[in-house]
Amino acid sequence: MNNDSRARYTPPPALPRYNVRRWFLLISLIVTLLITLVLAAILNYALIRHMVRETQRDVIALANHMRDDMLPLLVSLLSRTAGPGGEDRFAVEAERHTGLKNIVLVRLYDAKGHLVAEAPALSTPPHVRRDIGFQRALVGETWSKLESAEELVAEGHWPSGVLPPYVMETYVPVVAGEGEPIIGVFEIYADVTAKYQEHLWLRNTALAVLAVGMGILFAALSIVSHRAQGLLQRRTEILEALMRTVAEAARAQEIPTLLQTVLDQTLAVMGAPIGAVWALGHTAVRGVSPDIGALSWQTAQSLNLELAEPSVVADLLAEAIPEPYDEAARAFAARTGVRAFIIVPVHTREGQPVGGLAIAYPQPHHWSEEEIALVEAVGRELGIMAERLQLIGQLQGTNAQLKEALQAKDIMIQNVSHELRTPLTLIRGYLELMAEGLLGPLNEEQAKAVQTMLRNAERQRFMIDRLLMMRALGPDAVQKKPLELREWLRGVVQNWQHRAREAGINLILDVPDEPLDMEIDTDLLAQAMDNLLDNAIKFSPDGGTVRVRAWREDGHVHIAVSDEGIGIPPDKLERIFERFYQVDGSTTRRFEGLGIGLALVREIVELHGGHIWAESGGEGKGATFHVTLPSNGG
Repeated sequence: MNNDSRARYTPPPALPRYNVRRWFLLISLIVTLLITLVLAAILNYALIRHMVRETQRDVIALANHMRDDMLPLLVSLLSRTAGPGGEDRFAVEAERHTGLKNIVLVRLYDAKGHLVAEAPALSTPPHVRRDIGFQRALVGETWSKLESAEELVAEGHWPSGVLPPYVMETYVPVVAGEGEPIIGVFEIYADVTAKYQEHLWLRNTALAVLAVGMGILFAALSIVSHRAQGLLQRRTEILEALMRTVAEAARAQEIPTLLQTVLDQTLAVMGAPIGAVWALGHTAVRGVSPDIGALSWQTAQSLNLELAEPSVVADLLAEAIPEPYDEAARAFAARTGVRAFIIVPVHTREGQPVGGLAIAYPQPHHWSEEEIALVEAVGRELGIMAERLQLIGQLQGTNAQLKEALQAKDIMIQNVSHELRTPLTLIRGYLELMAEGLLGPLNEEQAKAVQTMLRNAERQRFMIDRLLMMRALGPDAVQKKPLELREWLRGVVQNWQHRAREAGINLILDVPDEPLDMEIDTDLLAQAMDNLLDNAIKFSPDGGTVRVRAWREDGHVHIAVSDEGIGIPPDKLERIFERFYQVDGSTTRRFEGLGIGLALVREIVELHGGHIWAESGGEGKGATFHVTLPSNGG
C-alpha cells in the first residue's frame, strides 16, 4: 500500500448521529405530564363523587323522614291552604328534623318552582327555581351539586356572610304517597366544608405522591435513554469502523495485503495490541514475532477445534479450559503474553471455513456484545473478500492464458491466410487461362470441370479475404465518402445475379423513388452486402426468392435482405453474430462456412454507427437481416 494510493483514497462518509436521548426525554416529559394530569383529574372526580354520594344519602334520608312526618303540613303549604303561621310551623318542624350540624338550609318549592317555605327563615324574597336540579327532581330524580359560598351569593340564593365556604345542594322530589304525582321539591343545603377540606388534603397528598412517582419514572427513563443513546452511538461507531475496514481492505490486490490491512484496521478500532489472521494459506500477525505468532495462533485455533463458532476468553489463566487444551492454553499465554482473546471463523460466502481472525489483550478484558459483533462481522467480510481476491487471481491467470491463445490464433489465421492466398492466386490464374483456351482447346466436360474449379477457387478467395478483413477492421479502417445508395445497391445486386441464376434463385431489388444520400465506406459496406447476399443465396432453396429492400426511416437508411431459406431458431437469433458461431456446428452440417461472415457484417455496420439484427419465423420459414445506417437526408 503506497502513499499514492492513500492520497487517492476517499474514506466512507460518516453516518448521521441521531440524538435519540433528546427526543426520547422530550416525549417522555410530555407523556409524563399528560399522565399526571389525567390521573389528577380522575382522582379529583373520584373523591368528589364519593363525597356527593355520601352526603346525598344522608340528605335523601332526611327528606324522606320530613315528608313522612310533616306530610299534612306539606300538602297544605303546597296547595296554599295552610293559612297564617304555616310557614312558621314548617320552619320549626324542619329545624327539629335538621338537628344535624351539617344541614344549613331546607327550602320547599311547589311544582311550578315557587318558593313556599324555608328553614331557618331568612326572609328570602319570593323567587322561582327552575334550574337543572329542580327540573330533574320534577321527573323523580335526586340531584346534587357541590357549591361554594361565592357562587350561591352571586346567584342571589343566600345572603352574604352567613354561608359556609362549601355546601352540597340537593334536590329531592316530594310526593303525597306511593304512586302519587310529585307535588313539590325539597332543596336542602348541607355544609361539606370539612369533608371538602379533607378531600383537598387527600387529593394534594395523592398528587404529591403521584408527582414523586412520575419524577422517579422520568429519572428512570432518562437513565434508560442515556444508555440507549450511548448504545446507539457505540453501534454507529462500530458500523463506521466496519465500513472503514471494508473500504481499506477493498483496495487490496493480494490476499497477504488484504489480511494485514484488515488486521491493522480491526486492532485500531478495538484498541488491542495483539492480533493475527490466517486464510487460504496466508497469515498476518501483529504484536508478537511472526514466527512465534503463527505457531501460537495455530495453537489457539486448535483450542477452538475447527473454529465452528467464535471463541471468547476474558482471562486465559482464570477461566477453566477443558483438557487436553488447558496445557496448550497456558503455553500459548506464556509464549505470547496474551490473557484475553477472541477468535472468530473466516468463512467463504457458501460457509466454507478458510481461516480465522484473532484479537487479543495482554491483560484480562471483558468483551462487550458490540466488540464481539464487530469482530464477527469483520471475519465474515474478510472471508468473502479473500475468496474474491483468490477468484480474481485465478481469473487473471485464465485471462492471460486466453489472451495468449487469442494472439496465437490471430497470428495463425493471418499466416495461414497469407500462405493460402499465394498458391490460390496461381491456381485461379492457370484455371482462367485454361477456361479461355489459351493453354489448348477443352472439350465440353473439361470446360465444365474448369468452371467448377474456378467457382470453388473464387469461393476460397472470398473466405480468405473475410479472414484477413477481420484482422484489419478497426475505426481507422473506415474511409467514408458521399454516396447515393440506390444506384450503388443496383450495382451490388447486378454483380450477384449470375450467382443467383446458377443457384436457381430469383434476386429482386426494391428501392424508393427518392434519393437515399449517405456517407459510407463503399468497400466495407460492399463486404457486408456480399456476406448477406452470400448467406441468403446459399441457404435459399431452388426456385426461392431473395429480396433486397431499402428505405428511409427516422433519420436512418434501412436495408433489409430477406430469403425463403432454412430459417433461424429463435434462441439463436442473437448468437449468429458471434465470431466463428454456426447454428449447425457439427462436422456433418449441410452448408459450408467458417462462421465469420455475420460477425464481419456486424463489425462493419457498427463501425458506421449503425445497427443490425435478424428476424425469422423459425426453422424452414426464411430469415430477414435488417441494417440501419445514419442518413444525410431528413
